Amino acid sequence: MTRYQIALAVIGACLIGMLCILSFGVRDAWHGWRSSGWPQVQGTVIESSVASRETRTDTRRVGKENRPVDERMTTHRGTVFYPEIKYRYEVAGRACEGTRIMISEGIDSADPAIAKALAEKYAVGTSVPVFYNPHDVTVAVLQPGISEGATAQVVIGLAFSLMFGGLFAFVISKSGRTVIEALTQQQGPKKRMPR
Repeated sequence: MTRYQIALAVIGACLIGMLCILSFGVRDAWHGWRSSGWPQVQGTVIESSVASRETRTDTRRVGKENRPVDERMTTHRGTVFYPEIKYRYEVAGRACEGTRIMISEGIDSADPAIAKALAEKYAVGTSVPVFYNPHDVTVAVLQPGISEGATAQVVIGLAFSLMFGGLFAFVISKSGRTVIEALTQQQGPKKRMPR
């Protein structure tokens, strides 16, 4: 595989990854937008708590490839907090239970106060408006609409898709191929200067 082909594969993989992020964001934004028009009933919160989970992020340290494995990678550990809410509601005589606050799940934060505030807002026994999907009444949310997470995914996915798409189009063009091949040309062994 030539260096040009490797560069093309890397840029293509980045483009596909960004298109995937964009598609997930668009999907969540679409469902969020549709949830704004869902019918509503009153429900009751039956469980409310703050939960946590451990996170781990491994980061490769550039320029440390020849060192032992424990010196090549940096591991960051942390804890994220999220509210666990369960509510009961009834649609046309059918009793249902839900756990979603928004269409896009993932109200995680390193700050426990954010999760605590949501758990307090939806305390046990609180009467809450529940927005349910008229085509599947078992799917419901407490906060309809497009979430900030879905918006961020669309913006980031679109920006990077355009960037990598433009780069990919340049690389497959004749002038782009010439530039990439010139930049990745292998240099021969250096000649020693006579003393």
